[in-house]
Amino acid sequence: MQPFIQFTPTEIIFGADAQDQTADLVKKHGGSKVMIVYGKGSVEKSGLLDKITAQLSESGIASLSMAAQIQTRTFLLLVMELKRRLALA
Repeated sequence: MQPFIQFTPTEIIFGADAQDQTADLVKKHGGSKVMIVYGKGSVEKSGLLDKITAQLSESGIASLSMAAQIQTRTFLLLVMELKRRLALA
């Protein structure tokens, strides 16, 4: 494995309609692309995923979403590959 550094700051927002802050928080932290990884699909069934991806799109923020139940090692490899591909773009 190639050495790398992953810095993962965490900010958790609680409260009614907290998801409505998603695009603003992405911009606050300088983000322009978002990858949403979710578990068994309740986020799809509830309509939350569509709401958040629409909000991001309206704010000019690109997003990619995927259902995945993956182990930490697999996730880290995925993050490394995404970083490599984004660097080539």
